[in-house]
Amino acid sequence: IYFAEKPVGGIDFNTDQPPRYSDFAYVAYSVGMSFAISDTNLTSSRMRATALKHALLSYLFGSVIVASVVNLIASGL
Repeated sequence: IYFAEKPVGGIDFNTDQPPRYSDFAYVAYSVGMSFAISDTNLTSSRMRATALKHALLSYLFGSVIVASVVNLIASGL
């Protein structure tokens, strides 16, 4: 999505240097772990929608893991 937008996509990394893959991984990790954008700005509604989907999917995945662990512990008692 970032490179599909003109002239540059929906994430502002607040730097003059072009973004690297590690920058995108950092944003994905931040959204996945804290459900928030840390030190970047989302500048398009398409990117905000993608970040929202990522956060909701991460929350669902984490909830399923916690529920599975609780179920395993409770069934073992």
